[in-house]
This record gives sequence, C-alpha cells and structure tokens, in this order.
Amino acid sequence: LVAQQPTSSSTSVTGLLHSRKIAIGEKGIFAILVNNGTLSEIPKAIKADGLTIEYQGQNTNLSVVNNSAGQSIRTNQTQYYFKVSGETEGTFTIPPLTLDVRSKAYTTQAAELIIFKRKAGDLTLDASKPYFLRLTSPKTSIYVNEIVPLELTAFVRGRNSIDDIDPPSLKNEDMIIKPFQRNLTQENLTLDGYDFSVVKIQGSAFPLQSGEQVLQQASLNCRFIDRSARSGGGFRSFFANLQSRTLQSNSLTFSVKPLPKEGKPATFSGAVGQFDMEIKASPRKLQIGDPISIDITIEGVGNFDRLAAPTFLIKNPDKWRTYEARKIIDPNEQSDGVVSGKCNFSQIVIPLSETSELPSFEISYFNPETEQYESRQSLPIPLDISADTRAAPTAGATGVNGQSSGVTSFASPPVPNFNDILYIMKGAPHFRSIQASLHHRPLFWFIQLIPLILLSWILGIALIRFAKSRGFGAEKKESHADYEQLHSQVKGSASARAGYYKKIEECLTAWQQQTKQPLNSQPNTIAVGYNALNSRCQWILYGAPATDRNAPPTDRETTEANQILSQLSQHLR
Repeated sequence: LVAQQPTSSSTSVTGLLHSRKIAIGEKGIFAILVNNGTLSEIPKAIKADGLTIEYQGQNTNLSVVNNSAGQSIRTNQTQYYFKVSGETEGTFTIPPLTLDVRSKAYTTQAAELIIFKRKAGDLTLDASKPYFLRLTSPKTSIYVNEIVPLELTAFVRGRNSIDDIDPPSLKNEDMIIKPFQRNLTQENLTLDGYDFSVVKIQGSAFPLQSGEQVLQQASLNCRFIDRSARSGGGFRSFFANLQSRTLQSNSLTFSVKPLPKEGKPATFSGAVGQFDMEIKASPRKLQIGDPISIDITIEGVGNFDRLAAPTFLIKNPDKWRTYEARKIIDPNEQSDGVVSGKCNFSQIVIPLSETSELPSFEISYFNPETEQYESRQSLPIPLDISADTRAAPTAGATGVNGQSSGVTSFASPPVPNFNDILYIMKGAPHFRSIQASLHHRPLFWFIQLIPLILLSWILGIALIRFAKSRGFGAEKKESHADYEQLHSQVKGSASARAGYYKKIEECLTAWQQQTKQPLNSQPNTIAVGYNALNSRCQWILYGAPATDRNAPPTDRETTEANQILSQLSQHLR
C-alpha cells in the first residue's frame, strides 16, 4: 500500500483498500490514513457483514512540502492497518466509518470488496506492489499421503534489496507441512518494467484426508531495503530504509483423492510413491540363538514419513524371534515428491532352529503415476546355521551301551588367589619418626609469598586503571564534541553527499550523548525525525552507489536535514 503524502497542513481521514479482490483463505489490507493528526480512539475491529476486519498496527511518516507561495510546510500522515478476510464468495461492503481526530468527527467513504475462490494455478505476479509473497506447487491434484513440493518466492522491488528472511509460517490441520530449507539464493528479475529481488525457499507437504484441502496463506518476515519511496532523480527519501515486513502469500487449493480399496496388499501401511529396496544381513554363518543384524535401505521418490518397516515373510513364526525395526531418516536425504530420497531400517532377528536361508522382506506402496498398488520383495539370503553347542548340559558318567551311569560330575570350587590384593597386616605395628610438617618449615612460607605478591601487584594495577577510567584524582574532561558546534559545521559542508552526511552522523552522535536519555523516551516527533535522518546517513555512507555518494545533496535534502537538526537543537536547549 503506497499512500500519497499530504500536500497541506489540513486534517483529513481516508479509508483505502490495498486490493478490491481477495481470495478465500487469504487476507487483504484496509488502511485508514489520517493526514496531520491521529485518531483519538483506534477501533480494534470493524464490523462488516461477511467480512472479518481486525486491527494490526500503525505507522507515521513525516514530510516537508512547499506550497504555491514557496513556503515550507511540515506535514505528517499516520496509517492504521487492518487485516481483511472472507469465508464465502460474493461482493461485500466496508461501511463508512466515523472517527474522532482532535475532538472533531470525520467520516470515510464506503468501500466494496469482492471475495472469490482461487482456482488451482490461478496465480499472478502483481508488479504494482513493492513487495509480495507467492506460494506454488507443481501438482494440485494428488492422493492421500502423496508428498508434493512447495515453493515460497519473496519479491521485493529493487535489485539486491532483500537482507534476510525468517522461517515461514504455514498451517493446515489436515496437511503435514515439512520444514522449509534455509539455503537462500537471491536473484534479480524484471516484472512489467520494475526491477525485483527474488528469494526462493523449498518445502513439501502431504494431505491426511481426502477432499478439497486449502493451504492457507503463508506468512514470512522479510528484512529489506525499502526502495518504494524515491525523490526526484531516483534518490530515496528519508523514510526509505532497512525495514522489516511480514509478507502474506496466496492460498493454494489441492484436490485430494482417496487411496483405492481394490488391490490393496496385506503389507500396505500407507506409503505413496515409488521405492526400491536393498537388504544386507550379517553374520551369515552362526549357531542357533545367535542374532542376525539386518540393514535395509529403501530409495525412491515418495513419502518416507508414511513408510513402515518392511514385513518379514516367515511361514513359521516359532522358528524365528524378531525385534522391532529402527527407522533412520536423514533430513538432508528426504524426498519432496520430485527429488529421490533415502531411508534406512535396522532390525535384529534370531533363528530358533536350523535353517538354510533368511526369508524375504516385502514393502508395499501406492504408485500415484500408475495409480496402482505395487510391492517389492527381497530375495532369500543363504545362511549356515548349526546347533548351539554352548548350551549343552554337563554330561555325567556313561555306562555300557552309552547309557548314563547316574553319576554326575561337578566342577571343583575355585581356589582364591590373592596375588592382586593387599593383605591386612595382622602383626604388631612399626612406628617411624617423620620430619616436621610443611607449615613448620620456613621455605614453605617463602614459596607462598611469591603468588601473594604477584596477586597484590595485579590487583593494584587494576585499581589504578579503574580509578583513571572513573576520573578519580583528575578533573573530568568532556568526551564528546558539542552538538551546536557540529550543527554549524553541517550547514557549510554541502559539496558532496558523503561528506555532508558524515557531518550529520557526527552531529546526531553528539546530540544523543548530550541528551543523556534513551531515544524511546523522547517525544514521538523527535524520535521519528532522528530515526529518519539517521537511516538516511547509514544508507548514504554504507549502502548507496558511488554516484549517489559523490553527487551534491539536493535542496530538498538540505532543507529536510536542517529542519530536523534545528528541531533537535531546540529540544536539547
């Protein structure tokens, strides 16, 4: 929303819609613009049939304009922002609002708003906006549990304007939204004659329920250089600086089809995609009761979150003991529905009888490309399993013809060996005289004095430095330049913008030191003017192109700067 600045000192109140068409599931902006004044009471919500309108925040801009007589007039505009949304299609009306400014009533005009249902793929790039967010997906007709890629694209007017973005917020109760990646790459492109900076981030999602699923607007906090307000010659105004805005994307509608009931395998657990399986087992030569480690790698394109462990196809469960498989997914190896991913399972099985092979494992999934259920089964793995000789009981004496004689042999009890244990002395003790203890020796105290002397020396130096920093023992000197002196130097240094704004920066620093109060405790007009002028200084000195830094300041710049500096001077006095 770009509002026209007031051209006179009169008070007026206007209601404006950012866009007269808003899709279901998306939010628009309604703004109340107050020129040269502020609302006595801000409405928290605006009542309108079929619409939800809630207050979000406000912003104040100051400017200096010249009237027809050549006089400079200081004006301000306060913008009150409201979020607008609707749940049903149709044309709705925001009624006229009667608002109080300085005990005088002002009435806005009614505004009509069209709420429509956005169709799949109905996305446009609106280059008239200084910044906007776009949510896209290559597929909008999908199956339950089918994962699809999502892409969020932030557009900000101006080349290389985007500074940073925060993780986006995107919610839907019937869809699982995977985290978006943070590997940002900024590009520049031209839309309808405007230069835009573009940042894209990728994520993915999959639905849990069939039917029409609307992915609501995504919210993304973006920090960027606001180049939307420019003065003559393409130079930015005071109020174009590094800003933070929450961008709202379009909504996205998916047509979700249920998984068919016909042909569903018994081993199907909900996985949708296309997968292949590889199995390794070790060891292959073992005895009954020894564990076998099974490593299963599944690769493919699809939803690995809904993929369960492969089924162990054993015909006789009494011959095997199985343990629950452990699933391992590396976030960097996830599939988004287009790029292939990988998943690993680790499982332990134990043979309880002799067998010659490890039975097969099977996974089943629904292939959305063929719209059929498919299965993958591993080949049996040869094993060499022998009887467990370690578990055989101690044999007794056998008689004739191999029959037991009934005599059982037992191992003899162990004999203790104390070679590694120190015996307790049982004899009479032997006493020996020892030398005097350490604290009775002069050398001990002499050694203790050395660190004590070093510590005292260090503490003495620290105390001297602290006293000097506090100004004890000497007359305190002023540590900063005088604001009035620097203010007078600014007026005569208008040859180039870089030098001119360097003097202004020094002047602002001196003012902040002399006022000795935080900026947020100053009057609003003082804080706004200070921030605007300081933002201009930072951009000219550290962010502007060389042509802007070396060119002389315009009359408008010097007029605005002198007015703000004079206002700061009056406040300081």
